[in-house]
Amino acid sequence: MVELPIAIPLVYAGLRRTVQVLVNLLSNVNKYGPATEEITVTAEAIEGWIRMAVSDRGPGIPQEYREGLFTRFIHPGHSNADAWAGASLGLSVIKAIF
Repeated sequence: MVELPIAIPLVYAGLRRTVQVLVNLLSNVNKYGPATEEITVTAEAIEGWIRMAVSDRGPGIPQEYREGLFTRFIHPGHSNADAWAGASLGLSVIKAIF
């Protein structure tokens, strides 16, 4: 589901990097979230900035894994064996872009 305001300001941002951020976020939420739940992408204008969010209705990241969440090669604890696929670079790439 995509939730956008009726009017959203024009955003001047690098297309490749913006797409990379969204792809990485959507990939993570798809990998770690419940398969039967909807993924939501929202955007809102706040004081001249656009805030985008990608979310699911999963249990979230366990507290003990949150500190290293944006560190390369750190896998958050998860019971889904498929979630361990990949190099765990997605969120660290997002952090490097911003």
